[in-house]
Amino acid sequence: MACLEKDGKGIMISAPPDTGKTSLILKCLKANTGQNLGLSLLSDDMVIANEKGELFSFPKPFTISSHTLDAVFGMETSLWYKVRSNVHSGGGRSAYKGMGKMSWLPMMSINALAQIVFEPPKLYPEELVNVK
Repeated sequence: MACLEKDGKGIMISAPPDTGKTSLILKCLKANTGQNLGLSLLSDDMVIANEKGELFSFPKPFTISSHTLDAVFGMETSLWYKVRSNVHSGGGRSAYKGMGKMSWLPMMSINALAQIVFEPPKLYPEELVNVK
């Protein structure tokens, strides 16, 4: 669940993992810097709402792939960033599931080990776009 804000109203974007939510909001925010779309970022991954329907920012770094950085910003990333990006992609998570089914080691343990060995590729939104 990603969320942008415009004129005090939330624009929530819900879609399954690895379908382009981060790319979409980054493209909207990137366009915002030159075209004054009036958008600001509330969240890339989690939105907090109260009983009145008010939405709140949940500041945390993006887990962002090397191909998204290249597609949205034309940023070339290091080989290590690309490796980490692939390990934490949908394909990587599918591989963990498969390994968990084929071994005595549970999938969550395999995932935890991958998180330790291959730190997820994280960037703060401020490193990429203007954030209010």
